[in-house]
Amino acid sequence: MEFPDLGKRCSVATCQQLDFLPFLCSACRKVYCKDHKEWDSHNCQPAAAQKDDEQPLQSKVYECYLQDCSVKELVPVQCPECHKNFCMRHRHQQDHCCEKIEDKSEIEISPKAKVESIIGRELKVTIKEPKSRKSSKTAAKVVLMKLKLHAVGDKRIPQDEKEYFNVIFVNLDGNNKQEANPMFFSKRWTVGRTIDYIASSKGISNKNNIAGEKKLQLLNNEDVAIDPSERLEDLIRTNVIDLDVRTLKLSYSV
Repeated sequence: MEFPDLGKRCSVATCQQLDFLPFLCSACRKVYCKDHKEWDSHNCQPAAAQKDDEQPLQSKVYECYLQDCSVKELVPVQCPECHKNFCMRHRHQQDHCCEKIEDKSEIEISPKAKVESIIGRELKVTIKEPKSRKSSKTAAKVVLMKLKLHAVGDKRIPQDEKEYFNVIFVNLDGNNKQEANPMFFSKRWTVGRTIDYIASSKGISNKNNIAGEKKLQLLNNEDVAIDPSERLEDLIRTNVIDLDVRTLKLSYSV
């Protein structure tokens, strides 16, 4: 059974298809089937006229006044002094050497130049420092390697506790003996025990336990006396004893 009163027929003469859900053209206000709903498919004249009336939008661009710059901006960027147009990069007076500035030597460094200058200096420091640290670490390794070849000490000390030093004797009985003596000690020893061991192994008179007698003292590489109650591992951790130098001095107190 057909229902001729339902739906609309396509307005295209060669089609005339009955469509129960026809499409209304927004330009010519006629109904079309799904195959002819587009403007081009039914050759819509009002729509064509509407397209002809529309003018394409043109976006204006603004060129930088500097001849060597090819940058263009979508908005005008004028210098408030010379009133010429520049790109964002050259908008400041110092960046385009503004003709309104009489003394060019008074032009301040631009923020960008300042940043580049700072970055440049930091980059140089960053390049130099790793080399310095690397050189220092290499020298420290060489010192340690030489010490291990000749150092003497208590053989009962576990290997993981050993710390190696050049021990120098100064002001002993009025004599300066600056020759280095490679030795190793336990990092868990106190400074007092280390002094006792050095004195005993080197045949040095040790009267630290006698009141009124000259005392043996252990000095770091800066000739600062170290507290006898301190442990070597604590002094190493706090850099009181410098493992890059690995030098200890044994001296009588004055």
